[in-house]
Amino acid sequence: MISVHVDQRDLNKCLRDVRKWSEKKQNGVWNEMVDAANNTTREAVSKVPAKTRRLRNDINSVFNKAKLTTKSGTKVNYAPYVEFGTGTLVDVPEGLEDYAMQFKGQGIRQVNLPARPYLFPAFFKEQKELLKRLKTLFKR
Repeated sequence: MISVHVDQRDLNKCLRDVRKWSEKKQNGVWNEMVDAANNTTREAVSKVPAKTRRLRNDINSVFNKAKLTTKSGTKVNYAPYVEFGTGTLVDVPEGLEDYAMQFKGQGIRQVNLPARPYLFPAFFKEQKELLKRLKTLFKR
């Protein structure tokens, strides 16, 4: 699952501010977040290599309106190796190094699989679109 860390104090302040908005605006933000998660999931599924059917079928979105969170991802254990590759063919996008390091192998055997990114490109694309939609929502 993709998740973004936000300082708890900042999150609490943001949630207090959000709860002061009109119900219509709160629902608008929530609907945009749900759309963003669903779009990310749909895009990721379309980019997963055909050979990885189990991975493709397991990508999903999870929603928690009470905490204002959405997640897109999979629990398939080999998903990061498809995303980032293995061995000498690892390709980690800038800014994801710390996240990708948790999947680093032990060097016991050499398996070189090319990176076939599907989830993070979908996330970054949708992140930009979500910000545009939220700006439009707040201009109303």
